[in-house]
Amino acid sequence: MKRVTVISIQLLLVVGCASNNDSLRTVTVCKNNYSFSNYSAFTHTIIAQGDEIQKMDAVGILNFDSMEDRDSAFKMYKESESEFNENNGIRISNEIYEDTSIVQNYEYDLELVKDESLIMRSISPNENINRGTYLSRDMMIKQIESTDFTCNTE
Repeated sequence: MKRVTVISIQLLLVVGCASNNDSLRTVTVCKNNYSFSNYSAFTHTIIAQGDEIQKMDAVGILNFDSMEDRDSAFKMYKESESEFNENNGIRISNEIYEDTSIVQNYEYDLELVKDESLIMRSISPNENINRGTYLSRDMMIKQIESTDFTCNTE
């Protein structure tokens, strides 16, 4: 229950930061209700104007067999944060959560990001989500749903 609360609070913060000034702006939330890989929960939030993604947020809870495994992974994830966080518009954070879990949070403000290769490496190796000058909301949703997530657009 605590995991759901953590994800819900982070999701509300992201959605709450979205501007409601433009009627063309949409918010899409994609969730899975089961464990996959080492994740017990994962949520994607996509904020777009038309088909162009403006902001994205992904929050996942990684589970490990032991505190030692968690600590080793945490160290590796923390070391990789700086490469992405040096780029305006991308913020990646990892926090220890409960005894054997890590909460990962990926935030992208695509209006500020200067190095698109970092977006592609950290979001997905699938080049089809890139429509030349912007990342496509429709293509991103198709890709996310292909991994058994359910997406709803508000």
